[in-house]
Amino acid sequence: MSKRDIEFLFVAGFGASMLFGTIVGSIADKYGRRKNCIIYGIVYGLTCITKHFNNFWVLLIGRLLGGTATSILWSGFESWLVHEHHSRGYSEHQLEETFNLAIFFNSIGAIASGLVSQYAVDWFGFVAPFDCALLVLLAMAAIAWLRWPENYGDSGAQLGANFAAAWNAVRTDRKVLSLGITQAMFEGSMYCFVLEWTPALTPEKLSELRLRCRVKTDALIPATFGGFLAFEACIGLFWPAIGTMRGRYVPDATRATVMNFFRVPLNLIVVVILTQNFPLALIFKCCTGFMFIAFVTQVYLNRITKCQDLLHLNELQKQQQQEQEEWRTSVLDSPAESESAEQESEKYSSPELAA
Repeated sequence: MSKRDIEFLFVAGFGASMLFGTIVGSIADKYGRRKNCIIYGIVYGLTCITKHFNNFWVLLIGRLLGGTATSILWSGFESWLVHEHHSRGYSEHQLEETFNLAIFFNSIGAIASGLVSQYAVDWFGFVAPFDCALLVLLAMAAIAWLRWPENYGDSGAQLGANFAAAWNAVRTDRKVLSLGITQAMFEGSMYCFVLEWTPALTPEKLSELRLRCRVKTDALIPATFGGFLAFEACIGLFWPAIGTMRGRYVPDATRATVMNFFRVPLNLIVVVILTQNFPLALIFKCCTGFMFIAFVTQVYLNRITKCQDLLHLNELQKQQQQEQEEWRTSVLDSPAESESAEQESEKYSSPELAA
């Protein structure tokens, strides 16, 4: 298979996620998030099966299925979790702890999966890791079917109405829009970095880098390695933080649809990067630019959130003052209560108490 065919398969996966993601999200909000997660296990299981066929068109179908299923992975599960969390009356702090634990065990699972996959490849060949993934997917679907309660967004609305409501939330709520831009830019830079990381480490690219930076290479190695570690640390912080903020700001009725709206620009970024033969240096500069945009929108989100919190606090204080004034007025208007209030006032102002 040629390099062009491989690139086309990658584009097909991200393109399918971009085109069908919002539809999948609307279906989840209307017909049930648990069902959507079970469908994810089945569809991605079919994707794993297609890896056994040395046929471009079968692999293409697998990539289309995988791209569509990925939209469920990044929206359906979180939508189900946040709805269950809120319906059971748990606090925002507990939701944050849940996401932190999820990221922690996800990292451990990723490391363990890498080790298991390597052993599977050594013993059974390159397709064996997909068979291992198929078993995990089937187990996940069975657990969701047997143990999870179903929950919905606005199940009474039509798919088009869910779609319109989700778009209206993105368009009119500055917090949701800022959060979506932050997610799209950060994840877009992350995916571009992951896709171009291996080509950047090929002998040809490394030798080209040495020729360009023959004098400064040794001095740049610590800075480059430090930047790499900082970027990976930011990724580790990003997932629980973005999950907590989505749980706080994204409306529950159209949560899965809104979350897939966020994925449209990041998939578009990846598709453009894959279809255009940009130099690696330019791609990494674009990643830096995307990260800067994410930083700016996050600062803006933090600012408007603080302003709204202050306004809410002022409204609460005004409401309390108004309630106190109403209580005082009612006390003065009632003779019995007025006499009782005067006695209480004389009691606390007596010479004995003053002494």
